Amino acid sequence: MGQREHRRMIPLCALLLLAAALWGCGAKRIEVPDGQPANGPAVVRTARTQLGVPYKWGGSSPETGFDCSGYICWVYARHGITVPRHTSAQAKAGRPVSRKQLKPGDILVFRQPGKKGVAHTGIYAGKGTFLHSPKSGAKVREEALAGVWSKWFLGGRRVLP
Repeated sequence: MGQREHRRMIPLCALLLLAAALWGCGAKRIEVPDGQPANGPAVVRTARTQLGVPYKWGGSSPETGFDCSGYICWVYARHGITVPRHTSAQAKAGRPVSRKQLKPGDILVFRQPGKKGVAHTGIYAGKGTFLHSPKSGAKVREEALAGVWSKWFLGGRRVLP
């Protein structure tokens, strides 16, 4: 391969590397029935399919496990919605929603003692519960937005249309 051909390959290689890096958030897409746009209940149903998947720091798939932001990224990608991969960016995605305005499918943003800023994210499931991948040694689960979670709650973000 000559120098000229080599130069042409550089942009292609960069594009392939970018696609591979994004693969964890954008792999398999679940089609929303009847071609309807993604909605909160559909997002929650998809999120519940991953209950029991182990926590894995940096994880973004059922095969590797999920950290909190990887879980959210994976769930929304199944509905064709791209959300940022990291908690701090997820805390700025979409538009802000107060606790009283929460709807199923909204992203919940939390702080945690001893940590500055945003430390955790989850998906509001409705009726005062949320889904998340909480910590090392735990699994994706659904629990009440009460107790410490209520205390640590910073707000919600709506990324659904």
